[in-house]
Amino acid sequence: MIQINYATVLTGQKDMIQDEIEKTGKTNALKDIKNKIKTIGCNCATLNPSGKCCLKDVEHFIQSQKEQYHKQG
Repeated sequence: MIQINYATVLTGQKDMIQDEIEKTGKTNALKDIKNKIKTIGCNCATLNPSGKCCLKDVEHFIQSQKEQYHKQG
């Protein structure tokens, strides 16, 4: 399972998510983010360059990577 800093996922963790999808066809990134939000809270307002929650951006990125994976597979 990949441990990610969810607030900076689109600036610093894309490669990790992409590698996980390429190796397994899936990623636990979204699940990890949601668990962290429940346990330690969300820091997107201060850590995310956009200043907003990253969940939608992460979802879109994961979906695009999965589509790319299935096209190649």
